[in-house]
Amino acid sequence: MPEIVPNWHPIFVHFTIALYVVATALYALGQIAGGRSWAGVVVVAARINLWTGAALSILTVIAGIDAFFTVAHDASQTIFMIDHRRWAIATAVVWWFIAVFEAARAIQGKKANLVVAFALVVAIGPLAVTGWKGGELVYRNRIGIVATRMSPVDGIGERGAHPLSAPDRGGRS
Repeated sequence: MPEIVPNWHPIFVHFTIALYVVATALYALGQIAGGRSWAGVVVVAARINLWTGAALSILTVIAGIDAFFTVAHDASQTIFMIDHRRWAIATAVVWWFIAVFEAARAIQGKKANLVVAFALVVAIGPLAVTGWKGGELVYRNRIGIVATRMSPVDGIGERGAHPLSAPDRGGRS
C-alpha cells in the first residue's frame, strides 16, 4: 500500500461519515415515503450505505489507532487524542450495532422501521461530535499537519496585494 502522509485515517474517516450520513438520510426518506413505489428501493440503498459504512469504519478505527501511535504529537496534545479516540470507538460501536440489527431485520425480510430511523438520526449526534473532535485535532492542535516550505514572495503586503490576485484597475482589485 502506498504511504499516505500523515496516514490513511483521514481518507477512511471522510468516506465513513459520508456513508453514514447518506444512509440516515435515505432511511429517513424511505420512512417518509411510506407506501410509494420507490420507497423500498430507497431503503435498500440506505441499508447498503449503512453496511458499507460499517465495514469501512472497521478500517477507519484501525487506521485511527495506528495514527494515535504513529503521528507526531506532544504530551499536551495527547489528552485531545484520547478524547477523540474514546468518542470514536463508542460511536463506532453504536453504528455497528445499528448495522448488525438492520442486517438481521433485512434477512428476515422486514421493511423500514421508525425505531431504526430514529436510532440512525440520534447516532448522527455522536458521529458529528467525533468528527468535530477529529477536525479540532488537525486544525486547532495541528496534529498530522505537514508544514510546507514557503519562500518569500515579492509584492505580498503592498497595499494588501497578493501575487495571485487580480491586478489593480483604478482602485479595484
